[in-house]
Amino acid sequence: MSNSKQTIVTLFGFSFLSAASYVVTSALGISLFISRVGSYSLPVVLVASALTVILVSFATRWLIARISPRLCVVMSWLIMGASSLLISLSLVKDHHSFFLLASLYVLGEVRGSLNSVYVTTFTNDSFASSSTKRPYVVVAMGGPIAGIVAGALMSLGSTEIQGTTWIAIVAALDLATLALTRWLPRPSSFGRTPSSKSLLKLASAKVVVRERMQAVHRRPIGHAAYRYRYALAALVGVKVAVLALVGYQWKVVAGDYFVDEQRLLAYFAAFYAVSDVLILLLQLSTATKLLDRFGIGLPLHAYPLLLAVLGVTALATGTPAMMIVVFTLGRGLNVLRRSFHDPGLASAYSILDPKIRRETIVVVKGMIKPFAEAVAALGLLFFSSELSASQLTFIWLVMLVPWFWFAHWVAETYDRVGTPRVGVAIEELDPS
Repeated sequence: MSNSKQTIVTLFGFSFLSAASYVVTSALGISLFISRVGSYSLPVVLVASALTVILVSFATRWLIARISPRLCVVMSWLIMGASSLLISLSLVKDHHSFFLLASLYVLGEVRGSLNSVYVTTFTNDSFASSSTKRPYVVVAMGGPIAGIVAGALMSLGSTEIQGTTWIAIVAALDLATLALTRWLPRPSSFGRTPSSKSLLKLASAKVVVRERMQAVHRRPIGHAAYRYRYALAALVGVKVAVLALVGYQWKVVAGDYFVDEQRLLAYFAAFYAVSDVLILLLQLSTATKLLDRFGIGLPLHAYPLLLAVLGVTALATGTPAMMIVVFTLGRGLNVLRRSFHDPGLASAYSILDPKIRRETIVVVKGMIKPFAEAVAALGLLFFSSELSASQLTFIWLVMLVPWFWFAHWVAETYDRVGTPRVGVAIEELDPS
């Protein structure tokens, strides 16, 4: 197996295992907390989890700047595995502990954040110079496959397996992830140039020199790099805030429409199962082809535009039946987000210098994202009771304007810098 294929397989396995532990922990955290404590305390835990993720991301940023991402993974998963076992043993004695149940929920959010940070970091470090988006799509497939497998197993074994046992299973998944770190790309292999034998097979010496010149000039330099990372941070921040509002409205609409508890549970279960299956099918069939043909501009622009269409439709209708259809479709756009938008956005980091890129990924995914979620949660906590459904829809419709603008800025910069000419001047990369 070639080094490239081995790296893809390893990162796919890492994505699968880390996503599986996140899915199980997250599902257990939210279900046990609501059933044993109550949903009235959920906004407080949402804010606490966002703040915790920010603190963890600060620590991750500090570590990843001083040691290799591979060693960071080992340290992070050792801590999370030990925490899972400790919570599992403690819950056996204290079933309704607010602190333990809140800690389980927060641990799930931390897992989701670190999973996103490290998968994006390793994928970019390994395939930043790749001419195709296929590695990004294949690695991203680990998430929905893990969701399908973990969801099915939890549904089938929900009556036979206790919650504390599932937490112990998560710790076992952590051990498997730690075993896999042996094959994760090492720092010495990041950005590694091809061997002389490979170069003779691929191209002549002149082509190699041209490719190296292009690799140097494809990265934004100086102010251009920092402006680009600020645009990425703003894009992710606005996007996360909008999706938090849409997700909240979707749950409210579903709760109002499906009054019966069993029907509501069946609706959510069917929705998540169908979504993961569709995501996997799209990733297997068309995601790579569309991203390679149209670049990252199409998914970055299309997602907010489709949300705008659904938002306008929601404002134009008021019947419960139409609202559940509209917001089911709106939430269902996650299929397109995870199949096309997220892999495209993940590859957008590739034009940054490796050191700047790693720090940017940690800051954006580990700090900006939970901060935006915390702001949205606080806004809902204080103002949701005073806003009508139409007013809330209008708010996130307005927020789609800066989302689209930052998406356009990122896509335009990526296309201009990512397809350079040999000998392009630095001034052309940063006109200012």
